[in-house]
This record gives sequence, structure tokens and C-alpha cells, in this order.
Amino acid sequence: MIADLFREFIDKEIEIILLFLKNIKCIEIHEVTPTGSSTLLARSSIDRSEPKSIELYSLVFSATVELCKNLVTDRKKWQIIQTNRPREEATNLLMQQPGYNTSNVISSLRVAKFTPEIRIAVNLDHPAHGRLFTYLPLPISTGFPLHIHGLFGIDASRRYLRRPDDIGLQSGSRDQ
Repeated sequence: MIADLFREFIDKEIEIILLFLKNIKCIEIHEVTPTGSSTLLARSSIDRSEPKSIELYSLVFSATVELCKNLVTDRKKWQIIQTNRPREEATNLLMQQPGYNTSNVISSLRVAKFTPEIRIAVNLDHPAHGRLFTYLPLPISTGFPLHIHGLFGIDASRRYLRRPDDIGLQSGSRDQ
């Protein structure tokens, strides 16, 4: 059962999870037998170009993701656009929304470590079935032929975006 989950993970996820993880360049999945022998099931690596500034708060760079499994290597080329607006600008925009005030916006952003960084990844070889990411893929489709990464407010299961009217939140928790 666990081996089947890993094989599904390898088939669907491993080649794209490196797109938004800044400090990880390679992931290997091994199957280890009870006797301790190890078999490499898959290896995925990423090579990123140096980012180029395209406007004041935006960068663009390319990435090649390589996936090796069953002695077959597949490479996909991606273009990634990153925008990182100043935190003060994001805070001011949030405070203009109904129900937000200075104290809850600033403390929420600090505690949750939210930043106004967004990354968009476009597969240059063929369109992707776009998904949302908060570093790792979320099971939420974008409907666009690209992936979008942001520090979204998500529920504990990582299955849904949180809404302010969600019920069942622990009183006094930072999720409230």
C-alpha cells in the first residue's frame, strides 16, 4: 500500500515539487527492503538560471527539471516569474478590506510568516494542468495552464483555502 502511494507520488508530483522550493536541488526516492538493500525508484533535480529583473519588484528565470525513473530521463523546461512586493504595500491593501484593522493584519502577517511573494511557473514544452502551491503542491486546480505559488491561508489538511467564516477553529488559535 505505501509503495503504491510512493509510486503515485513519483508519477504525479516529484517532477514539479522542486519548482518553488528555493534551497532544494535534488530529491531521490529509494525503496529499502527489510534486509537493508536500497533501490533507487526515482531522482528529480532542478537547474535554475540566474534571475533577471523585468521590473522593479519582478524577476524571471528559467528552470530545467529532470526526472529519472526506470532508467528513463525526462526533462521539462519552465519559465518562472516571481514578484515580491513590499510587505508594507500588502499590509496597506489588506487594511482597506472590510473587517481588517491595523493590529490584526500586522500581527497575523508576522505570526503566519506570510509574504507578498507570488511565483508563476509555465511549462515551455507543453502546458501544465495548473495547480496552487504553498511550496508543495495543493490539491487545488487553477484552471490555467500554469502553476501558482503563494503563501496562501490553507486549512490543516492542505486540501482547501481557509476562509474567514470557516467554523471549527480553535478559540484563541492563530487560525481564528
